[in-house]
Amino acid sequence: MTNRRNFLAGVASSGWTALIGLLAVPWYIHYLGIEAYGMIGVYLTLQGIFLLLDLGLSPTVSREVARSMVSGTMPHARALINSMSLLFLLSGGVMAAGLAGLAPWLASKWLNAGSLPLDQVVISLALSAMTIGARWPATLYVGVLNGARRVDLVSGVTIASTTLANVGAVAVLAFVEPSLRAFFLWHALIGAFHSIAMRVAARHVVGGWSGTGFDWVVVKSIWRFSAGMAAVAATGILFSQIDKVVLMRTTTLDQIGHYTIATALASILYRLVTPAFNVVYPQLSGIFETGSTADLSRQYHDSTRRFLTIIFPAAMILIVCARPILSIWISDENIVDQTSTIVIFLSLGTAVHCAMYFPYALQIACGMTFVPLLTNIILSVIFIPAVFVLSSWMGAIGASIAWVILHFFYFILGTYLTDRYVLPGQGWPWVLHGVAPPLVISTGFGFAAAFVMPVIGSDVSRLFFGSICAMGALVIGGLMLPEGHAVLKRVTSGMTRR
Repeated sequence: MTNRRNFLAGVASSGWTALIGLLAVPWYIHYLGIEAYGMIGVYLTLQGIFLLLDLGLSPTVSREVARSMVSGTMPHARALINSMSLLFLLSGGVMAAGLAGLAPWLASKWLNAGSLPLDQVVISLALSAMTIGARWPATLYVGVLNGARRVDLVSGVTIASTTLANVGAVAVLAFVEPSLRAFFLWHALIGAFHSIAMRVAARHVVGGWSGTGFDWVVVKSIWRFSAGMAAVAATGILFSQIDKVVLMRTTTLDQIGHYTIATALASILYRLVTPAFNVVYPQLSGIFETGSTADLSRQYHDSTRRFLTIIFPAAMILIVCARPILSIWISDENIVDQTSTIVIFLSLGTAVHCAMYFPYALQIACGMTFVPLLTNIILSVIFIPAVFVLSSWMGAIGASIAWVILHFFYFILGTYLTDRYVLPGQGWPWVLHGVAPPLVISTGFGFAAAFVMPVIGSDVSRLFFGSICAMGALVIGGLMLPEGHAVLKRVTSGMTRR
């Protein structure tokens, strides 16, 4: 029941934050313009890059909290959290100061500001740094709450802060000052609130944390796993942000704005897989602690299929209905024309990436950080040249094609390495049992929708039909799960008795 509650809470949070964020985008573009919205895309990219300073500490703390709850060693976890809090405060301050200091160089040497005044770009970058620093400590406390399986608390705080950030920002732009300065000052204020609220929630859940200073002995006990996670995080962030970094150098802010819009839509899939990961990762960590390989394998396969049954139909509707969604959402034909193809490619690559969240959860739950690190190193040989070449040649569309290429190679390589080092003999069974059924069902409904939609008149009607097809894929996939079998059996037996 806890897992179901946590997943539903995570989906509610992700769904609401995605919805409120998407609803705010047309207002941001209205009050700021597409080039200024491109600066918001730059801010989001910088926020992702500076996750490097996490150094693998947040997932490490999450794993330690989950293991401590199983083994009954919570005092160790509390001391660790206290020490990590000090590290995160220090790294957040250094990060914000360093990025603010680099703002003039980034504005003049890296970004192509277009018609935006250079001083406005510099101020926006400096305020972006302050906003990132304000939100930074929350990263640790989210890891604590996820490890304690209190995703519901994470979700509640996230819903509140995201609503305040976006609704408040639109109000500030409408009634106070329609500028990037006002936008970032408001987001910095809400970012500080978000961090404080997450700290209070985490402290409540673990019963406070012992110690008043930095405990090197406790930190040293997890350095090996943390170092491995830091390397994994560094290469993972490289993959998730390099396309945007290259576009910052090779295109104008309006093109970055189009790519940011497409990324916002494709990222809806991450809003679904992230709460799934937050449920599955601590659960696999706990099972690994008990030493039951059979239970670990069963949970790995079942979790993959259960959650992909939800995620793949969502990916299907984004791919098939990219243009109708953009037309209804943005209502600007020029933006729709330049963004719809990017949405299709980004959604396709992101769907494949979502499937690989489950092997990744298994790898780090078992403490085998060298597997995702090896995967990322090998993939870097493919992705970095691909994104440079394709982005220089085809702009934003080329970057989105590179995204697809990366994750199809990731699926093949990640599955092989998981089978080779983590759960031998489970690679192909995982594909057949966990991935193939929801993939085949969603693809079938997707082709049906793509075949029929050209003869449907309006964008609203096309989106409605695509949604019906996605719901059909979800229902059929759900009925093929063990839980679906049980529901169907009860229904049919009830009808027979009548």
